[in-house]
Parts: sequence; C-alpha cells; structure tokens
Amino acid sequence: MSTSTLSSSTKKTISASSSANTKPYPGQATSTQLDQKALEKERLKLERQKAAEEKRASNLRFNAYLDSLPTLIYPNFYQVDCIGNMDEANKRLRQMTKTEKIFGVDLEWPPTFIKGQSEKKTSLVQICSANNILLLQLGRMQGFPSELKRFFEDKQVLKSGVNIGADGLKLYRDFGIKTNGLVELKDVAESVKSPKLKISHLRSLRALTGIFLDQNMAKGKVRLSNWSRPDLSDTQIKYAALDAYASYKLYVVLNELRDQSKPIAVDNKSFPTSTTTVILRKKKSFTLAENPIVTDTKNDS
Repeated sequence: MSTSTLSSSTKKTISASSSANTKPYPGQATSTQLDQKALEKERLKLERQKAAEEKRASNLRFNAYLDSLPTLIYPNFYQVDCIGNMDEANKRLRQMTKTEKIFGVDLEWPPTFIKGQSEKKTSLVQICSANNILLLQLGRMQGFPSELKRFFEDKQVLKSGVNIGADGLKLYRDFGIKTNGLVELKDVAESVKSPKLKISHLRSLRALTGIFLDQNMAKGKVRLSNWSRPDLSDTQIKYAALDAYASYKLYVVLNELRDQSKPIAVDNKSFPTSTTTVILRKKKSFTLAENPIVTDTKNDS
C-alpha cells in the first residue's frame, strides 16, 4: 500500500506514534533544554572573562596610584641594627621586650629558582618596635637565639604582619618554633570597615601601606636576592627594615581606627593552628609607649 492511499486518520496515528517515540526518557534533557544549558554556560564564561578583565584593569589603576604616592620611609630617629652574633641578638631582644609588647615582624630567606627544589631555611628575621629595627641574621649564628625563641612563643608579645601565620609555619618547619601572639593585618584592616578599602581588593603589605599610610613600598628585584649572604647590601637592609616598619606602623594606625569594643583575633601556636581571641582595649591615655590590656579568653595547652 502506498503512502498516498493512507487515510487521514491513519496518517495522524502514525504521526502521533512517531512523536511519542521521540519523547525524552524521564530525566533526559530535551534539545531545547540542552540549548539553554549551552547558552547559560557561555554566558557564565563571558561573565567570568569580563570580571577578570575588570580585575586586571582595577589592579593596573591601583598600582599606578601606589606609584604616585610618596616613597615609604621610616623616621630619622629609628635605629636599624644588622646583627649576626647570637649573644648580641639575645641582649637586644631582652632590652626591646622590657618596655614594648607590640612589634612588626617579617622573615626573609634565599629564593629557589629550580622547580621541585626544597624551600631554603629562614636566614633573616626583621623586628620593628617604636624606635628600633633589628635585622637578625640567623644564617650567621650557630643556633637559634634563646631570646628570639621566647619572643615568638610569648602570648603577651604581639607580632603583626601580612600573612603572618605563614611566617609562623615557616619558623615551625625550619626551627620547630611554635609561635604565639600573631596578628594578621589583613584581618584587622577588614575589621576597620574603612571606606579606603574600596580603593582596591588587594590586601598585600604594599597595598595596605598605600591605603592606610598613603605611602608607596617600592618592590624590586631585591626581594629575590640572596638573604643568606654574610654582608647584606644597603639595598637589602633598607628593604628588610621597611617591611618590618610597615608591619609595625600599620598595626598602630589600624588599632587606632578599629572598633575597640570588638575583639581582635590573635593566632597562638601556629602549628598546629589554633586561633585565640584576645581583647585589646585602648586606654584613653594610650600611647606608643604603653601596652594594651591583653585578656586571653582561651587556655592553650
């Protein structure tokens, strides 16, 4: 029988049967749904690309802004000492911690340029107080200074920095030191809720220095230099001292700006990590020479 001789009702039946056979199984997407998913996927991809481009453009504008700021310098009254003798390091640390409990801290170590090569040990510890900056050359010492160990383990001595927890872990890996009293400046900055933070999403030490200190930390090739050399160059000394100074000064400025009724998180025993919340309340007569009240709300074993 030819198709032309089929009755109209028979044609409708065959057409309906054919349509029924092409229906998707339960859970199977239709071609329309697949098209919609493909379009949605493409839309999200374009949105991500646009966001990435906007982020890059924002970073370029912010870096140009930082470059336009005055160069960061520490005050003339600061004394910077590069120390490679363990006895001298212990003596200076005892003197510093007798009168002060807030310090800016940073670490340096030689870079590795070979893929898969183990990270080298910390060779320089920078510590900044209200008047002094110590550059302790661990690579020149026969061991880890006892006063430096006490300094890092003391919960009542606050050590501020950007990514300071990573520095704590570095000290544990290199020397088995369990650090306490670490204050992450990025977290303190976020707690301030300052309109200045809208300038950029970046929270590096350089970025925070530009945002809150209105100064530029010029970062050059010196950061990738050999920090284990016995005689550090003038450029290395200046770079290392400024890193510690910026960490200290930022804490002082941010502590003045933040809500004093709210706690600030201080990291104790950075390995294994354990965050202890302490209350730092600012006295009305608070000055740089005075210590904040520190209340430990958790007992670490």
